[in-house]
Amino acid sequence: MEVKIKFNIGDTIYFMYDNKVCNSSVRSVSVWIGKESTDIKYYVDRDKGRIPITEDESYATKEELIASL
Repeated sequence: MEVKIKFNIGDTIYFMYDNKVCNSSVRSVSVWIGKESTDIKYYVDRDKGRIPITEDESYATKEELIASL
């Protein structure tokens, strides 16, 4: 099985946090593979530490994020 992710460690991603558009560098990646689903999370640094952002909630540009709303 091969798992492909949208972003790598060090890439900047855009996401919503506290109802605001934010961006941060990916610090780590978590991949969980189950029988019927796969879960990919990118961890970024925020005010209170490292938080997870799912792959579905992460975007390469601010414009992509805004268009998804």
